[in-house]
Amino acid sequence: MSEALGLERVRLLEGLPRQVLDDLRLRCRWRRWAAGQRIIERATPGRDVLLIVEGTVRVGHVTEDGREVTYAEIGPGGVVGELAAIDGGPRSAEVIAATDCRTAALPAEAFRALLLRHPETALRLLESYARIIRLADRRITELSTTGVAARLARELLRRAQRDRAGELAVEPLPTQEQLAGVVGTTRETIGRIMIQLTRNGLVRRRGRRLVLLDRDGLLHLAEPGSEPITEA
Repeated sequence: MSEALGLERVRLLEGLPRQVLDDLRLRCRWRRWAAGQRIIERATPGRDVLLIVEGTVRVGHVTEDGREVTYAEIGPGGVVGELAAIDGGPRSAEVIAATDCRTAALPAEAFRALLLRHPETALRLLESYARIIRLADRRITELSTTGVAARLARELLRRAQRDRAGELAVEPLPTQEQLAGVVGTTRETIGRIMIQLTRNGLVRRRGRRLVLLDRDGLLHLAEPGSEPITEA
């Protein structure tokens, strides 16, 4: 895959002329990351915008007790680090490679010039911020109104897809630590709830694959005010 083709897959850059993409390609610094590597450290200087060409990254922060809290997972075609490029402030979050990744680092000056010269790109960025704000509002509401079991059920339902055999499954299944970071709890709590979901016949695990056996049961569990699974 050529570097230019890699940039064409970045959603923020869709519709830009080939000449513009070629210019951006030359300005980028290309790098590969192994799963688990820290790409950006929170509160550090640095204003490059990272374009995710291959793989998936986790955006979040690490608490004082070492627990990783995940704000979002961003896959191929996504962008991270643009806040620092816009306002010149320090990095607002950690970015860690969830899988093997390939990124293109675009200098802040080139990124800002791109937004000024191509209003459609700036509008697309604003639309992505609107989606992020809506998602954050929903997550905040979930944290304040639902228990951990309900939030985990919602997360599993969001990730699940039908396979060719018609099974509803999450594959690959994130680690318990990764799920804890997204749901807002501890790895141990996720482990206990997953055991209970299995005992109740709601899910069945096969290695890195989690089959959702009872979608209606999980939907009921995900509803505010439903009878919670014991989380202690």
